[in-house]
Amino acid sequence: MTVDLDNQPRSTPSASGAVDGRHARSERSRQAMVDALLDLLRGGTLRPSSAQIAERAGVTQRTLFNQFGDMDSLISAVASRQTERVLGLLPSAGEGTVDARVARYCDGLAVLLDETMHVRWAVVTSSTPMAPAAAAVGSARQFMRRRLADAFAFELAPLGDDVATELIDALEIETDPVVWRMRRVQQELTTEQARAVVARSVLAILRDVTNGDVRPVAD
Repeated sequence: MTVDLDNQPRSTPSASGAVDGRHARSERSRQAMVDALLDLLRGGTLRPSSAQIAERAGVTQRTLFNQFGDMDSLISAVASRQTERVLGLLPSAGEGTVDARVARYCDGLAVLLDETMHVRWAVVTSSTPMAPAAAAVGSARQFMRRRLADAFAFELAPLGDDVATELIDALEIETDPVVWRMRRVQQELTTEQARAVVARSVLAILRDVTNGDVRPVAD
């Protein structure tokens, strides 16, 4: 029996490639929309419309809702992306005297807070529930509290649990994105001026709790 190879069905790699190409374009569009909403929030547009987001992303509103279905889904994706960004900007205190650690921590903190202040404000002042973003904010708060506890473990170590918790509570407020936004927007401070205020406040809290005992951590 002779088989006519010319008449046999053949695979169509070009069709497969077209599907892959459409998927890649779709994913790029999704990421562009997520980045567009984040950029609008970070730029101070706290209630961006779907039209503004679509225009910023270079897509139509129809594409926006085809990709995400509703704003809650988009916000959920934005919360995940913002978490990724925050993890890459976490401040570190390192070692040394308390003054050196506070200065180092606040240097990194200023970058992080400039990045997140408008996004946090949009979430906490939203008139509609934003459950995914609210959950991300809660996780970020707990993570930053642990970061503060690690940064100033030397000062916390001799304290009782209640006092240590009070100290972290106080430090959390001084280093919170919403408070930072008030300094930058309401008080019209520059990033460096706001950073200096935070550093002064953090040092004052630590010195108060430790009764002025700010011995250096061994290098």
